[in-house]
Amino acid sequence: MTTGMQHEELQELLGAYALDALDGAERDAVDAHLRECATCRAEVADHREVAALLAQSGAPAPDHVWDRIVASMEPSPPRLRVEIDESGVGTVVPFAARRNRNVTRFLGIVAAAAVVAVVALTGTLLRQGNRIGSLEAQVQASSLNRVAMSARSSASARTVELRSKDGRTRAPVTLTAEGVGYLSARGMPRLRPDRTYQLWGVIGTRVISLGTFPGGSDVVPFRVDPKVDSLAVTEEVAGGVPQSTRDPVVAGAV
Repeated sequence: MTTGMQHEELQELLGAYALDALDGAERDAVDAHLRECATCRAEVADHREVAALLAQSGAPAPDHVWDRIVASMEPSPPRLRVEIDESGVGTVVPFAARRNRNVTRFLGIVAAAAVVAVVALTGTLLRQGNRIGSLEAQVQASSLNRVAMSARSSASARTVELRSKDGRTRAPVTLTAEGVGYLSARGMPRLRPDRTYQLWGVIGTRVISLGTFPGGSDVVPFRVDPKVDSLAVTEEVAGGVPQSTRDPVVAGAV
């Protein structure tokens, strides 16, 4: 042994040592001890593994690591001594327990690291969730584009172009013989969050709402009676309206 401290005393310092939380004299004592004790070196490695897992990802530590750390922190049975009173009667009493301030310090640091890990993990999950949602949207948009392109290539489908009065805004529409339509809205202006586009179908004297879609949409699928005469898109309040009093943004005969 290279220091005056006992093995058990040095072992109590290993958790704080692994987190660089020891004072100079204590750290020097542990450094010297670790050069001679392979068991304590392995224990320090376990402590650092747990701290790294907490700080980086919040991932669960290997099963054996927590068991060894908890075991090292549990107080060992107190050493006993005999006190003899004036009458010669002996009483067995424990030595006064020395408070392990370094274990307390280690627990505090690990708890703080766990909080940081939870916050970091929550942020990571949110970012991953956003990326997954974005990816799903891209896949859905890509699939819808392919379906719309396939419909346009069908000999039985009709393709028309809805236009604004000034001809600057255009929205091509493909309508299949079964009444499934695909409106390409990528050329239409974006809208405020409290506004929406509403698609209408005109069949004879009836004007039927075919649904709403946000500004900035790419391909808008819809279903309508194949006998539809014309289509129109109006700008309405979010949620749409049962009947529109506004001029069409784009419109056209089918």
